[in-house]
Amino acid sequence: MGTQTGSSSQDVAHKTTQELSSKWMGTQIPQILRLLFFSKVFFFSRVFFFSKVLKGSTAEMTEMDKRQSWKSIFWISFTACLVLVVTDIAAGWVAPVHHLREVEDAVNDLQTRAPTWLVIGSSHARTFTVVGNELSRRSKGKIQMLAVPVEFGKMTSYEWVIQHRLHPLFEAKTAQGKLRRARLRHVLLVTEWWDSVDVEGGKPAHNLPARAWHLTDFLNDVWNHGLTPYNQNYIRNRWMRLGYSSTLISDRGHGQILKKLRERIRPLSKDTKQDLYQQQMRAWQRMVQAGPTKMLHPKQMAAFKRILTYFQQRKIQVSVLLYPRMPGTITAKAKKDTLDAFATAIKKICAPRHIRVIDLSHQSPLQDSDFTPDFDHVTQQGNKLFTQWALKGPLRFLLAADERSHKPTEKRGKKP
Repeated sequence: MGTQTGSSSQDVAHKTTQELSSKWMGTQIPQILRLLFFSKVFFFSRVFFFSKVLKGSTAEMTEMDKRQSWKSIFWISFTACLVLVVTDIAAGWVAPVHHLREVEDAVNDLQTRAPTWLVIGSSHARTFTVVGNELSRRSKGKIQMLAVPVEFGKMTSYEWVIQHRLHPLFEAKTAQGKLRRARLRHVLLVTEWWDSVDVEGGKPAHNLPARAWHLTDFLNDVWNHGLTPYNQNYIRNRWMRLGYSSTLISDRGHGQILKKLRERIRPLSKDTKQDLYQQQMRAWQRMVQAGPTKMLHPKQMAAFKRILTYFQQRKIQVSVLLYPRMPGTITAKAKKDTLDAFATAIKKICAPRHIRVIDLSHQSPLQDSDFTPDFDHVTQQGNKLFTQWALKGPLRFLLAADERSHKPTEKRGKKP
């Protein structure tokens, strides 16, 4: 699901967790927020006061008085910056920053690399960075896999990224007129039922400006529609990337600092944690069971078909993988009506095209403990477990892809 605003499964789980946890937060967090707010007010009021004194009383002040005023402003500013830096360092100790691979990182890699396998999916595609490292190790570098994770997912978003970010790189040629990335002969599309659910209200997916836009896309949208909440997602993402190493900036919108701090100061009891866990599990079960009422939306499925056509026109072999879901979130009803029904629909589309479908949605060694607290993503250790198991079983065909199957082609595909 893509994965990490809209009403994605991850967002639902995140909101559920926050709502449940808030019952146990007490009054500490509001107090902390008020303290931070009034600290800022005090700082800026002091700066404003001294600047007004300096400006309004210049005629009455001696040269020494002026210097003292500027010194006061300097030391207040310096102290505020020092407090901010120390706070950021302390926050990093409480809730360390974990940088995630994004579309931008994948595009930068693709500009300098010539992969043999390309993986496109939601944030779940990050698992295949681990898989790719193992493939490279076993093949001694002959097999190179590059993952393109499009946070939040959706077939239409994958199509947009292919069209606007990847296609120009696929078309790039050397000075001799040959395709620079002719070694790319395989694509693995990692998906699940959530990708076929349309965005609420039929609106554009917010993950594109936040995760995949360039400056030109932002300026073009502002020119046509003005500054909107939709295109402001681009600004927020740029701010996050600018403060990549800052815990305070990276935690914006996630609330992990206060949550972790709360756990350290006043940890929840074992029974309380178990109660919250079970409530979150039931919320996920209800959400997955409700899948048939929203999934297989015509717009999303049409985009899925165009993606398959695009790569097949380029003579690139396509495989589709249905990503493993957390076992505890899958009831018997959800397995039959949501996961199996989605797999059947995907196979029906892929069969006439001779496209391999690997359904791992409820067939993997991963247990509930191998998933992160958001119930959606696999832990680092879980990714390693999945990689070793998959390369011995359902994904062993990846190891059969070597240089002999990578004959360069000049066949072009139309933009999806």
